[in-house]
Amino acid sequence: MLNTWEAAYFDLSRERLLGLAERAGRAGIELLVVDDGWYGHRDDTTSGLGDWYPNEHKLGGSLDELIAEIASRGLAFGI
Repeated sequence: MLNTWEAAYFDLSRERLLGLAERAGRAGIELLVVDDGWYGHRDDTTSGLGDWYPNEHKLGGSLDELIAEIASRGLAFGI
């Protein structure tokens, strides 16, 4: 499992996540877990919690599209 927190903190983007997935797959990792920062306007620890709507601007599209792209690289997806 690769958790994105230490690799990206709040600095998530589709390109960064797909790059992590690509490298994780080559290393034999089977699961990519996207940690804090994928939803709402959560860009730092002073932002509120509880807005569980995906930030499509940050993710470069819908969460379903991102999950499909991660799966196409052979990894399961979690949040």
